[in-house]
Amino acid sequence: MYRSGPNHPNWKDLPDSGPIHMWLRKNFGDANKCENLHCYYVDIYGFKPRYEWSLLRGKKYEKKRENFWMLCKSCHFKYDLIPQKRWPNKNIKDKFS
Repeated sequence: MYRSGPNHPNWKDLPDSGPIHMWLRKNFGDANKCENLHCYYVDIYGFKPRYEWSLLRGKKYEKKRENFWMLCKSCHFKYDLIPQKRWPNKNIKDKFS
């Protein structure tokens, strides 16, 4: 008998990020733009960067599009790391609105 969902022995209440990102790509396609209104990466370097899906702060890994936004790799790195680990004295609240 095939067991799926909560009955499966490997079931986790909180899924890993990998399957959620696969769900995002399957249902909404690859990330194709940077939704950070203050992104200047393309203007400076003049070429198309890599785009990624990024979990919004305060949201959970769930199969909900509104929990994610598309960012270029540079903005994704800054969004994930600046407040917690890098440049703690800089205020980036306005940069990522």
